[in-house]
Parts: sequence; C-alpha cells; structure tokens
Amino acid sequence: MPKSLTHRGGGYRTTLLLGSLAAALVASIIAFPDKALQASLEGITIWWNIVFPALLPFMILTELLLGFGVVHALGTLLEPLARLLLRLPGTGGLALAAGALGGFPSGALFTAKLRGRKLLTRGEGERLLALSHLASPVLIVTVIGTGFLHSPRLGLLLAGAHYGGALLLGFVLPRQKKPAGAPAPVKRRGAGSGASGAPLWRQAAGSLARARSEDGRAFGQLLGEAVTASVQSLMVIGGYIMIFSVIIHMLTMPDMLQAAGGLLGLPVGPDLLHHLASGLFELHLGAHAAAGEQALPQSIKLALIAAFLGFGGLSSHAQALSAAYGAGLRYLPFLMARLLHASFSYLLVLLLWRFTSGLFPSVSSGRQTLEVSGTLPPIAETGERFLFSSLNVWMPAFAQLGLLLLVLAAGCILSYALHAFAQRRLHAGPKA
Repeated sequence: MPKSLTHRGGGYRTTLLLGSLAAALVASIIAFPDKALQASLEGITIWWNIVFPALLPFMILTELLLGFGVVHALGTLLEPLARLLLRLPGTGGLALAAGALGGFPSGALFTAKLRGRKLLTRGEGERLLALSHLASPVLIVTVIGTGFLHSPRLGLLLAGAHYGGALLLGFVLPRQKKPAGAPAPVKRRGAGSGASGAPLWRQAAGSLARARSEDGRAFGQLLGEAVTASVQSLMVIGGYIMIFSVIIHMLTMPDMLQAAGGLLGLPVGPDLLHHLASGLFELHLGAHAAAGEQALPQSIKLALIAAFLGFGGLSSHAQALSAAYGAGLRYLPFLMARLLHASFSYLLVLLLWRFTSGLFPSVSSGRQTLEVSGTLPPIAETGERFLFSSLNVWMPAFAQLGLLLLVLAAGCILSYALHAFAQRRLHAGPKA
C-alpha cells in the first residue's frame, strides 16, 4: 500500500465513503430520472427567481467595499467590541465584519488569510471560523423574509435571533489558551486597538488606505471584477442548491421517509422529515420548504428556519472548509459550534416571538398558519410576472440598508468608546 494511504488512513476512508455515496447517487438518478429532473428544476427555480436577484447587487457592493478597504476599516473599528463580547484577538474584527456583511464563506476566507499570516493560533482560528460563519442580512431579510415568508419584518426577527445566537456562541465557546513559551503572533502596524496609542479612527483610516493601496485596481477594473466574482459565487451557490436538491429528493422519497420514521420511532410525518433533511443539507432549500409548511405553528416554523440559519447546512460547511483549506483548522469544533448556534437561534426565536408577536398584525396567533405562499412562479411564466416578483424582493433592500448602517454605526460608536476607556485606563495606570 502506498505510504500516503497508510499515513493518512482517515483520508482514504473518507474518500472511499464519499465515492460510494456518489456512486449510489448516480445509480438513484438513473433509476429515478423523473424525480431527479423535478428536484433539479425546483432547485434552479428557487435560485433563479429569488436567490440570484436578491443577492447579486449586495455581493457586487460587498466586493467593491472590500476593494476600497471599507471592510478592513470596519474590522479595525470593531476590534475592541470583538475583544470584549466574543473574546477574539483584535485581528478577528476583519473576519467578523466580512462574515456579517458578505455571509458565508466570507468569514472563512478571511480567517484562512489571518491564519496563513500567523496572526492566529489554530485554536483562535477555529474559534474565529465558527463565529464568523454568519448569514448575510440580505439573505435573511430579503431572500428568506421577503422572498419566502413575504414579510420583511419576520426576516428582521430571524436576523435578530441569528446574530443574537452568534453573540451567545461567543460567550459559550471556550477560549483557547496559548501554550507556555509560544511566540506571540506578529501584529501588523495599526492592526490593534489595545496597545497602540493612535486614535481608533486614525487606525481605521490607516487600514483603509493600506488595503486600497494593496488592491491598486482602478474603479472600472474593480467594478468589472466585482461583477464577475459575484456571478461566479452565485453560480457556485446555484450548483450547490441544485445538487443538494437532487440528493434531498433521492433520500426523502415517501417510501424511504415512512421506513425511516418507523425505524427511528419518530412521531412526525414525511413532510416534516423532508424539511429537516432539506435544512440539514442546504439552507435555502430547507428555509423554503419550512416556509411553505402549513401544518406547523408560526412560532415553530420561524424557529425551525432560524435553526437552519444557525446550522447553515452541509452545503455552507463545504464552502467554508474549502475556503479555509490549508489553514489546519479542524471540522469537528466547527460542527459543534454550528449545532450550538442552531440551538440558540431556535430558542431565541421562541423567546422573541412570545414578546413581539403583536408587532405582526398580518400573522395571527395560535396554531394557524403564516400567510406564506410556498410555491414559486413556474419558469415558463411571462417576463412581466418575473420582473414584478423580483421588484417585490428588491424593494425592502433600501430599508435594510438603512437599518444595517444604523447597526454598524452603533457598533462602531460602542467599540470606539471601549477603546477610549481602555486607553484612559492605560494612561492612568502608572499614576495610580
């Protein structure tokens, strides 16, 4: 046996398992071509009618913000807040800002860059990877809230639970201690907020200028490459949605669901098992399936979608791990963090719904269903219908942008106040 296989037996077994699953999937597609085609069409319909038009403008703007260095400046401004609330090193502010604005796998990309530059230990990298794996506000409010649930306010409720769950996760995850005698990570000039005597706004301006200088692209080139990169990323997302839609339908055919329910003794029907399997594999499919479920109470339905957002789906796990490939970060701590985030988000939605259900007059209380249309317009419909459905998805984006700017401004002000307080204590220390 080759040395590489004996040395990395775990990798060999994983390859064998994945190869067997791929062969079984091909066999099932050949055996049920009509089911595979229907599942593929369902996945591409969700992606083309809702996910693509809702995310494309935001992803282009995110790429522009990265190119201009705005995200780097935000990361510097948010460093003191990240240190206090999430117990992360100061350099983690950039990954947190990228993850919160761009969604997954943006946080994983920046975590891998920081780890590659030796600015994080492996434990800190795994912690940052878990905490920066966030869904973007546009995905939560526009795609899920407006597109799936037809209520931007419900999207805001889900966003509050999602980011609140991430905050709780930061308190719960253990902080990795550096081994005794280990060298401290190299710190970039102006990249911290605790030891540097410069004002935080000046450090942020320096981060913006350095990032813009390192990028160096003209606006026309930056815009063109932003469009290209965004479309390519959405194509990858569409491919994940389609393939996982096929996998889910192959695994959740009625006969298999009834057999699985009877084998496990689960007191749930095939529809709920299908929704759970959808959320386990792919976030967009799971949220859309849960939004169209008419048998669940509205609070449980929203809590289930929040849990899907916290977990992210195995599709986003694959994207994050591929982005962080080579950084030496383990999957098991990431998986445990995703399960904790899903649990926190589920409980937070139930708690928030108890106190805020009166803010949703179009949604009645009790076990009645939400005003959700779980169906999407067929591909063959007219362009006019598609245009107006897309406009309905885009219209709340202006309100979301304003709210996002307010939240970022509040976070930056709080972070600046924390930095000023730390500097004051630092200067007052020797006098005492």
